[in-house]
Amino acid sequence: MLILTSQSPVLASPNNPAIVLQEQATREAPEGHYLDIQLAGQRFPALFLESTPPDGPVVAITPFNHSMQLRTDTIHRFAAAYWKRRALPDPRITPYRTRNLRQMLQVLDGHGAGASYRKIAEVMFNTGIVTAAQWKTMPERDTVMRRFREGRKLVAGGYRELLFQSRSTF
Repeated sequence: MLILTSQSPVLASPNNPAIVLQEQATREAPEGHYLDIQLAGQRFPALFLESTPPDGPVVAITPFNHSMQLRTDTIHRFAAAYWKRRALPDPRITPYRTRNLRQMLQVLDGHGAGASYRKIAEVMFNTGIVTAAQWKTMPERDTVMRRFREGRKLVAGGYRELLFQSRSTF
């Protein structure tokens, strides 16, 4: 999440143009105003730390804490989108992680519907009908069981790692 505040006159200079946000719908809260900024096909949730919505130049700030690297990465992506430059993708959810998350959900859904691990593997990996002897040595067996364990951890609260860590261990 971007944290924004009004630009101080001390920071203003002709060589350093300030960002002025277009009119944004905001949601007022005790800590300020929440904004949902859409730029270059990307969504940037933001918090404006003042009692009135932004109507002039804004600056992004970040506290010195465990989330500082994630916030500065977000600021870089936001600036690239604002200035219509190519930005690096969000590193928290890679295509590999996206595939794993999708498989976790598929395994949990199948298990919740009463399907066996073997039946789930047959559907997920399009293996065809698998005999009991084949099943014991198939790599898909280990993958399905691992995705089930990882999915259960996510459901039990592990999903928070996706939000607060730049790299997680699944």
